[in-house]
Amino acid sequence: MNKMKLSITLDKETIEWLNSEIKTKRFASMSHAIDYALNELIIKDKSKSWNNMIKIPKDEILRIVEINPAIFIGKEIMLENNSVKIIDVNLKCTHFNIQNITTKSTEWININELPDEIIFDSFGSNNLYITIKTLMDIIKR
Repeated sequence: MNKMKLSITLDKETIEWLNSEIKTKRFASMSHAIDYALNELIIKDKSKSWNNMIKIPKDEILRIVEINPAIFIGKEIMLENNSVKIIDVNLKCTHFNIQNITTKSTEWININELPDEIIFDSFGSNNLYITIKTLMDIIKR
């Protein structure tokens, strides 16, 4: 991972606290302490943002993926307490190719083996929700 060198300004109390934590070997350096704190904040914010997710029953996903699998490509989903991104749907619409957000590793998962309810990304816009809701309305007609 490429790192950039930055200059930051902190108040005296924060610097004293950081120095005391470095002395107790909690952190190796100021950079390590700040990097650690920011990563923890990112993780905390990401877990909070799952509140913006929408849950879709598996049977609806199976019906929708047969009609238009492209709807799911590029969407983040929550599987087994892990955030993954759908990067492809195979031609037979039976498997999602997912990428682990943290490790960047990829694997194919059988759509039929998904949990009963999938939590989907609705960050930024409701495009996915609107598309799925529209398709579900069409399917139910």
